[in-house]
Amino acid sequence: MRIATWNLLWRFGDWEPRQRLIEEGLAEQASDLVLLQETWPGQAERLASMLAMTVIAFEGGYFDQDLSSVPNDEVFGNAILAKPELPVELVHRGAFDAPGDPAPRNLLVARVGNGSEAVLVATSHLTHIADSHDGREAQLRHVAGVLDDLGGPAVFCGDLNLIPSSPEHAVAESLGFVDAWLEAHPDPADVEAFGATMIPANAEIRFTDWMNDRNGSAAPPGSGVRLDYVWTTASSGSTADRPIVAELTRFGFGTGERWPSDHLGLVFELTPAGTTDGPGRNTPR
Repeated sequence: MRIATWNLLWRFGDWEPRQRLIEEGLAEQASDLVLLQETWPGQAERLASMLAMTVIAFEGGYFDQDLSSVPNDEVFGNAILAKPELPVELVHRGAFDAPGDPAPRNLLVARVGNGSEAVLVATSHLTHIADSHDGREAQLRHVAGVLDDLGGPAVFCGDLNLIPSSPEHAVAESLGFVDAWLEAHPDPADVEAFGATMIPANAEIRFTDWMNDRNGSAAPPGSGVRLDYVWTTASSGSTADRPIVAELTRFGFGTGERWPSDHLGLVFELTPAGTTDGPGRNTPR
C-alpha cells in the first residue's frame, strides 16, 4: 500500500497558482492513500476527483479571528483520500486542545485493510507555536491514547511541527512511536539523515532564519527543518506487529518561483508486519 502525506499550505498567500503544482505532485506519487494537512473540503474533493479517489474524511474548523489575520472564509483541516478499491473504515475523528493556537487541531484515524493485515492509519497537524513543547507533548499523548484504545498496529503521519532534537520527539519515542525516517537513515553522516521537509530553497517561504533558530546546534545552518513525520507503532502490549515502512522519500520540490507548498511531502510503501511478499523494512529510495 502506497501512502503520501503532505501539508498543502491551505489558502495562504497567492494560493491559486499552486493548485496545479499540487495536483501534478500528487499524481506523480500514484498513491493508494493520501493524507492531507492544511486543506479544505473543496480542495480535498477536487484532488480526490483528479486522483480517482474518494474523500474518506475531512475534519477541521475556522481560525480564531482574534488571533489570526487569515480571512474567515474557509475551514482549515486534515483529510484522508483513498482509492475506491482499498478497504478503508474511518474509526476516529475529533479535535484536541491547542492552547493559544489560532488554528484548529484534530486527529483522523482510519483502519485500512482486512483481518490480520489491517493497519490503523492516523494523520494530524500539531500546534505550530515553536515553544509550545508541552502542547505538542499533550497532543502526542492524546494520539497514542486513541490508537491504544482502537487497538492494532499503526502508522501515524503528518505535520507535527517538532524537530528531531526536541523534547516532544523523545516523548513520542517513549510512547512507542518509531520515527521511520531515522530508522531508514540511522547514520548521522548519511546525506539524507536530516531529511528536512521545509528548506530555505523553497520559494514559498519568505523568511528562513527561523529554521536555524529552531534547530539551534542540532543541525548546520541552512539545513532547513524536519517537521513532517511518518511514525510506526505496534499494537498495545506487542512489539512484533509494527508495520513495515519502505521506500520512504520526499516529494514536492519546486523548480522556479512557485512551489506546490511550503512543505515537502513524504511518500512510502506500508506493509503489515509478518507479510513476506512486501519490500524490505525502510529501504530508502
